[in-house]
Amino acid sequence: MGAAILSLLGPLLGPILAVIAALAALAAFYFGIKHKGVVQEREKQQAAKAKEVAKVQAKVQEATSKDTEIDKKVANEIEQIKEKAGNQPTPDKPDIFRF
Repeated sequence: MGAAILSLLGPLLGPILAVIAALAALAAFYFGIKHKGVVQEREKQQAAKAKEVAKVQAKVQEATSKDTEIDKKVANEIEQIKEKAGNQPTPDKPDIFRF
């Protein structure tokens, strides 16, 4: 019985395998293109994210430098006030428990 089935399918076995191989190749081609599109989209999103991160970093850097400038100005003002005050003695603290 197995020989009879094999003798019937023998002439069709080659074309059936060829069709299966062609379908497998088409599926691989389709999923390859789909994967390529996904990879390109991911790279595009990563580039956009890197660009946004760079913008935020630039703003942080600018804010930090402005903050440093303000700190320097305040420190200079404090030094000027100290120099103006000189060696003046500080006033005694009042005794809050004294009536």
